[in-house]
Amino acid sequence: MVPIYLFLSLSLSLSLSLVVKLTKYQKRDICYRRFHFRGQAAIYNKAIHRLLKHGALVTWECFYRDREIEASILDKAFEAQARGLSSIEDLQRRNKAEEVTRRALSNLLCRTAKEGDIDRMRWVVNLAADVDQFKSIITSTWQDPDGDELKQGDSALIAAVKGGAPVAVFEWLLAQGADKAAFGAQGHTAAYLAKRKDLSSEIQALLYTPGCDDEEETKEESDEDDDVAGLFGFED
Repeated sequence: MVPIYLFLSLSLSLSLSLVVKLTKYQKRDICYRRFHFRGQAAIYNKAIHRLLKHGALVTWECFYRDREIEASILDKAFEAQARGLSSIEDLQRRNKAEEVTRRALSNLLCRTAKEGDIDRMRWVVNLAADVDQFKSIITSTWQDPDGDELKQGDSALIAAVKGGAPVAVFEWLLAQGADKAAFGAQGHTAAYLAKRKDLSSEIQALLYTPGCDDEEETKEESDEDDDVAGLFGFED
């Protein structure tokens, strides 16, 4: 394998003279780090473009942590990455690329739902629809241990609730097939959390799931009764 040398700055204190040695198969963490170029955005974007051209994978961290990369560069590379999975002959590399891509799609959907960005959600879902492995991305969940309010296992609907998104976001997610009966990381439905967060009655009506939400409220009341009984030393 012929190594590729690229000059990148890894921190504000370093110059562009630091050499990063990369091979064609060292893909996973290339975009993971956050590089700083002291305003030299053009040089930085050119460097990232070269990395992507030589097979670097676009990870979730590329989108979330690095605000210097032009969105158009990442978006085009990510689209090619998702649609080109079947062309990777090496099974181990293909599985790793699929794992990285799925995580990025899931987190992008949840993050943009929380931010109320329907256009960006539409881009994610449309891209996923083109790839058999990702057609059900609308029901995917947040894939990181934590991320602001989001917790691993939270759906896009729950992310939208936590972000206080407008009603149009909920309507769009439900129209795409989001499951409003799904439970999040904390064991609650989107409807339950919407009620607790006091979102609009229109949103609560959209998310209401007969039986499911009633059971949650019954359980909560039962837990509260147990707490009161314990406080005063009462036992059944």
